[in-house]
This record gives sequence, C-alpha cells and structure tokens, in this order.
Amino acid sequence: MNESVDFHNVAGSVLDCFCPKCEMVTEHSVVNASKRRIREVRCEACGFAHKFSDTAAPRKISSKMKGKESKETEKKSSRGSTSTAEWKESIESKKHMEPVNYRMGGSYAEGMLIQHPKFGLGVVKKVISENKIEALFKEGLKTLVQKVKK
Repeated sequence: MNESVDFHNVAGSVLDCFCPKCEMVTEHSVVNASKRRIREVRCEACGFAHKFSDTAAPRKISSKMKGKESKETEKKSSRGSTSTAEWKESIESKKHMEPVNYRMGGSYAEGMLIQHPKFGLGVVKKVISENKIEALFKEGLKTLVQKVKK
C-alpha cells in the first residue's frame, strides 16, 4: 500500500495556524506528527507549544476573548465598505513600489507595500509596536507580527 504523506505532517515543517497565546494566526513549527495528522505545534512568535487545530479561530471563546470579539466586530462594522475602496486607493498610490514578501522575521515601516501569502497585496498602515504592525489588505485591516527571531 502506497501512502502519500502531506509535507506538513513532518516534524520541523512550518505552517500557519491559530495560536491561543498570541490570539491570532501565526507561523508554527510542527513538533509532533504522524502520517495521518499533526498532533502538536510550536508558535514561532511566542514559543508556545500546543495541540494543532486546523481551524482559523478558537472553538470556545473565553470570557477574556468575548470583550475583544465585540470590539473587533464593532471596529469592522465601523470601517464598513470603505476598507476595499481605501485598499484600492492605497495600492494605486504605491504602484511604483515593488512589494516586499511578508515574513514574520522581517521589519516593516508605515507605507510599505507587502505581499502576504494568505491576504495578498497590502500596505503597512501603522507600526503598533516593535513586534506588531497593522496592514490594510483587500479583506480589511490585519495585525501582523514582525521582527520575530527563530
């Protein structure tokens, strides 16, 4: 019997998944996997090891998360349809720039054009802290990590 093995099901491979400690989708290294499934991963951003879940968000929302969820929903609704128009305008104003491929270990400044593997083309709108940025993509504003050392 010839079984094909998904390349992600190998310890040491890297994939994106939700980190319960960072409370967002980040790059993870596979720590423990069998031929059929990934069992445990380690977040590249914070180093937290946890069971692998292929869902984009947590299944249960803790009381700590409930407040954040309502604030996020409020933010999204207040941005409304202007996100796509604002994104198009931002991209158009940067068409002379070459986009930089987004990496968690990279360093980004306001106004940079970035190419994210999941969200596509975006513009860095704000440097939140040394390790976090806010970028505008077609889907809306996303918080991303930067300067993560492996």
